[in-house]
Amino acid sequence: MFSRLKQLFKFGKSAPNNVPVARRDASASAGAESATAAAMHALFIEAVLDRDIVETALKVPEKLVGQAVEQQLRNPIQRAAAVPRLPTVIPQLLKQLRDPNASARDYVAIITQDPVVATAVLRVANSVYFNPYRKALDNFERAVAALGIVKLRMVLSTAALQPVLLNRGDNLPQQIWDHSLACAICCQYLAEREGVDAFKAYLTGLVHDIGVVTIYNQTQSLSREFLHGQAPSGTLLTQLFAQWAQLLAFWIAQDWKLPEEVVRALAEQSEAKQKTTLGQILLRSNRLCEAYHVFRAGKIERETVERLVIELQFPGKILEILDSGFGEADARKLAINCKLTN
Repeated sequence: MFSRLKQLFKFGKSAPNNVPVARRDASASAGAESATAAAMHALFIEAVLDRDIVETALKVPEKLVGQAVEQQLRNPIQRAAAVPRLPTVIPQLLKQLRDPNASARDYVAIITQDPVVATAVLRVANSVYFNPYRKALDNFERAVAALGIVKLRMVLSTAALQPVLLNRGDNLPQQIWDHSLACAICCQYLAEREGVDAFKAYLTGLVHDIGVVTIYNQTQSLSREFLHGQAPSGTLLTQLFAQWAQLLAFWIAQDWKLPEEVVRALAEQSEAKQKTTLGQILLRSNRLCEAYHVFRAGKIERETVERLVIELQFPGKILEILDSGFGEADARKLAINCKLTN
């Protein structure tokens, strides 16, 4: 796979001679970029599954698992049961997060209803990322005053969604959460630089791969029934991810009634047409963070990631930020253990 990726970075075939030079060059460039992104994504899936993927024909029991997963995901009622259950206060929080006129007092009133969420919010609020000066925020009033509404929303979404994505101890959900936190940070940075709502960009990065986690969890569960406890193959998982992960993230965002711009940006990831600014921000951030995750897994060299930073127009400092996060004892807290500066 690594050799194939290196070849793709040198990708480029001559276009037919009857095509204008500018169009041939643009077509070749777009084709190279698409092929390279696809190969990098394949490496990313191998990294989060922690196995090399060798395409094999699916046996009948695995086909049954795949069909059952698809049926569950297509049906809104079954899909609601398949998505990890939200804490009882989260629907209220999501409603407030959609309201630009919601006050800090509104948020505090909801947070304090659930001790688990309340504890998580204070923990995230006191992290280096959201509280770089390390002045203890030991109550919600002080946290709200220090953070402001935009960062408070980011803290709430991080604290609320972590248990949803990490509802079981498997390795893949944990790796996807790490990746999503990194992607949220990159989305926030680009949004602030390009005049897009920073909170909505952060939230988009945070939820963009929830389809992967949901598919993985459902496949594991159904495999116990159809495969008699045998783990699903990498081929089955990659096929389901490729066909359903992006669409499922869009459906879940709709089901949760996330902001319209977030829903649209998620929908655009599987579309070939021109994307909105937020859709482009997510695309660029996801590409960079997938490559960084692959680098951390030892599947590509750092130079590949450095070239991608330049290509996607990120500052060189972004890798230092990601490095500092993964250098901590608990790499799972990437997004809340690094300070993002221009």
